[in-house]
Amino acid sequence: MGARSSTTISMSQATNFFNDMKNLRCDVINQCPCIPFQYAADGCYARAHEMRRRFIAEFGFDCQKIFSYGNLSAMTQIGCRQTWGWHVAPLVRIQTSSGPKDYVIDPGLFTGPVTTTTWLNKQKGSVSFYETKPGYTYRINGFRSYTYDPYYIDTDRTNNVDYTLLYGCRPWCKT
Repeated sequence: MGARSSTTISMSQATNFFNDMKNLRCDVINQCPCIPFQYAADGCYARAHEMRRRFIAEFGFDCQKIFSYGNLSAMTQIGCRQTWGWHVAPLVRIQTSSGPKDYVIDPGLFTGPVTTTTWLNKQKGSVSFYETKPGYTYRINGFRSYTYDPYYIDTDRTNNVDYTLLYGCRPWCKT
C-alpha cells in the first residue's frame, strides 16, 4: 500500500471520528462542551462547524461541508421526522479500495459515515439542489449568501447555550 494522502482518511478513522462525535451528544454526556444532536429542529450549521473544528484538531487538515436545499424531511436518530429548508454536514474524503470517495458525517441522521447519495436520499421530499462548500463556511444566510464563524463564537453559543438543553424535532418542545 502507498502512503496515505494528506487530505484523505481511512474508513476506520472516519468511523472512529463519527462515533466520537456521536458520543458528544448533550443528552448523553450532560456537560459542556457538547454537540446537541438530540435537538433536530435547528442548529445543523453549528453542529457541522464544531465537528469541523474537531476534525482539524484530530487530522491536521480541513474537511468540506455539504449543503442540501429544498423541501427536506428525514427521520432522525432520536426517532422523529424533521423538516428543513436546508441542511448541512461535514464532508470528508475517505480512501477506499477504488480511490478517494466523499462521505458525510451526520450523527443526527445516521449511525456511521455515509456516501453523499445516501445522505441526500434520506432527506425525503424534494432536494432542489446541493453543493459542497469549504469547511470554513458556517451557514446559509439567504439565497446563496453565506456567513462564517472563524473564531467559533456563534458555534459555541448555539451548541452550548441555545440548544444544549433542548430535545426533539420541533422548536422548544419535547417530542
